[in-house]
Amino acid sequence: MKKHYISIFSMAASFVLLSFASHAQGLIPDDNIPGVMIAEGYNIELGIDGLNYPSNITIGNGTIWITEAGFPGVPPTVKEITLNGDNPGMATVILSPAMLPIGTLLPPFTDITFRNGRIWLSHRQVGANEWPLGAVSHFDPADPAGTFMTVIANLPSAGDHSNNTILFGPDGKGYISIGSATNSGVVGSDNVFSWVENAPGFRDMAPVDITFAPNSFTARVPTSLDLDSNAVTAAYRPFDTGAETSEYAVAAATPSDPQDGIIAGSGAVYSFDPTASNVMASLTLECWGLRNAFGLAFDPGDATRLFISNNGSDLRGQAGDPNDPLNPDTYVLQGNRPIAGDYDEMFEISVGGDVEFFGWPDYFHDPETNEPLSVADAVFCNSEILTPADCAEPLFAESFANTLVVENAFASVGPFVSVTGFSPSTSSAFGFENNLFVTESGAFAPQTGTFEFTGYKVSRFDHMTGEKSDFVVNSGTTADELLLPEKMNKPVSTIFMGDVMLIVDLGVLEPGLSIFGSGTGKVWIVSNSAPVGINEIHGENEIQLGQIFPNPATTSFQVDLYIDSPSEVHLFLLDEYGRMVKNIYNGRLTN
Repeated sequence: MKKHYISIFSMAASFVLLSFASHAQGLIPDDNIPGVMIAEGYNIELGIDGLNYPSNITIGNGTIWITEAGFPGVPPTVKEITLNGDNPGMATVILSPAMLPIGTLLPPFTDITFRNGRIWLSHRQVGANEWPLGAVSHFDPADPAGTFMTVIANLPSAGDHSNNTILFGPDGKGYISIGSATNSGVVGSDNVFSWVENAPGFRDMAPVDITFAPNSFTARVPTSLDLDSNAVTAAYRPFDTGAETSEYAVAAATPSDPQDGIIAGSGAVYSFDPTASNVMASLTLECWGLRNAFGLAFDPGDATRLFISNNGSDLRGQAGDPNDPLNPDTYVLQGNRPIAGDYDEMFEISVGGDVEFFGWPDYFHDPETNEPLSVADAVFCNSEILTPADCAEPLFAESFANTLVVENAFASVGPFVSVTGFSPSTSSAFGFENNLFVTESGAFAPQTGTFEFTGYKVSRFDHMTGEKSDFVVNSGTTADELLLPEKMNKPVSTIFMGDVMLIVDLGVLEPGLSIFGSGTGKVWIVSNSAPVGINEIHGENEIQLGQIFPNPATTSFQVDLYIDSPSEVHLFLLDEYGRMVKNIYNGRLTN
């Protein structure tokens, strides 16, 4: 058993108790929810159920609101909810599309956040060219329909991915993440099946001026717009507009120079001034080259560090045999530019610095080193589905590519896990302060080109090293096991409320397997059950605190901490009322 010396200075006069918590890295079965594993020392319980595909949550003035994303036949909503622990809470609709003029509110509702008495909402609405484009609006929760105001419109969100998280930073700015229109830069048959008919002419929009090499892609399978499967499309061009036989330039979409009415680029993060008289005109590019930039969060300990979650590119297709949908031998490849081996990742930017570039659609990252690799690397064509003719080549002209610096990833999350929202711990009582609690909503097999189930968990990332640990995991291995309605199914976002973490759970949903479960969305409450007082700790779990020296003490003292095995240690000073006076130590100690 190893001894560690911990000295405490500037001690509060009201000291009576040291509180210590140690959290093992392993998972244990939760005693409330069968089939769910959780980090030892933590509990998970149901806060509310019966929701329709909830996507995000916010808290303000003692009230909790949640968005329901919206799916065919199930309209998106904003609801006020209560969380009652053992007695699941109540939900009341405060805003839905029917309350506003037609076209003002379209799904998906991807994010909601409370700021200065107003709720900010990330959604779609009818925009330029009658396309369903991205928008940011806000309203007073006391009168949502009467105060509803759209402040940013015509974001490039008519394709595969939408405008996602809205975040307000310590610098007073707002930030928004925007996904790409396509899987890998080219509109293909997979997009025709999902959105091209609703937004003809839409495609990926450039965040900066880009020069492309000559390229063309022929559709892989017949569609309603291309019965003979002979449509030819080039990168960042509308479907079936022909080949590009020489280098060509695509101008950046900006508020001052819109492209087809669109004011921003795809696969990027922008900042804006929420107090400006024209919020839309203040939109400023922060970083680009992200396939589906989703979650955003600042490091609470360093306001210059902004973390971003990103969904990697994939193969794109569908099951060839509906009776055996996870059989790779019958898989039908639909995407024009399939990519294998691109992991979901976490990125980090320095706010206020130069615009940073993360690679998409021509560079991805090594999951071991987090360093960039060209799309032409063999790892991105390593799949039983692909032939050598399917292997992707760079789209950018060499002269343009040579001007770019591709940043490393901060951390690799995993393949096909669908990383979504996340939050840092802001509570010493909960533990792991500043670490990122990241949701992985699950594989969406087989459309993405995977035939097994990955994700379905909340992971914890060390905010300094990027080291990943599982925190709450649905331990199922089949669709039937993973999608039991009483379990945590597809977590999509986290938020901290005091000393507990809330997990928003999309519920039962696997579109590729035709599994839809409206009314199965939930919010889970995770709490730390580990803190104990000094008189309770001796002899427990081979962890001991020694005697305080000197005792009594007035300004400082030393205490010996003994541990038998490597542990995550949280030591803090409490007054006689149980209030934290000083956060003494947070970190990992080895024996």
